[in-house]
Amino acid sequence: MALEERLKDRIHKKDIDEIVQMANGDKRVIDTLLTLMDDSDKRVSNNALWCIQHLLPSDFKTHIVPRKDTLIDTLLKTDDTSNRRMLLALLRDMDFDKDEIRTDLLDFCLENIVNLKWPVGTRALCIHLATKLCTFYPELCTELKTILGVMDNEGLQPGLASAKKNAMKKLHRLEAV
Repeated sequence: MALEERLKDRIHKKDIDEIVQMANGDKRVIDTLLTLMDDSDKRVSNNALWCIQHLLPSDFKTHIVPRKDTLIDTLLKTDDTSNRRMLLALLRDMDFDKDEIRTDLLDFCLENIVNLKWPVGTRALCIHLATKLCTFYPELCTELKTILGVMDNEGLQPGLASAKKNAMKKLHRLEAV
């Protein structure tokens, strides 16, 4: 069965493990998953991203990290909550150099940290990623702290409160350096 056909159906952890084994070192399979993460069929794109999240670390480093811009582009245009969360999680787990910071991604994260319509987990991922992206620029750290301060006015759920607390710790450590 072709990978796309397999991803059209509901898949389970066992299916993901099988697909990850198929992808093990196989650039063609991984490229297909990356193409399918942008599929118009919501289930196919969700399942493809779910599989990408479970790739072996070596495949992630070799095949996914170099496609960081592709993931960012997909994140910025998706309106699917599940895809957005998975893309943010993938990007959160990547390293960024100072010259790789995309302002559109940073703006996206900063705007949506306080988006009350978004799920707590997605907002928390925006906090984590924004903190990572701001670390190179003190003025951006100040802006992020201001945005996080605005959140004091809302009753924060535990996941969001934890993400905010960890971000503030990191930002204060950066100030001390």
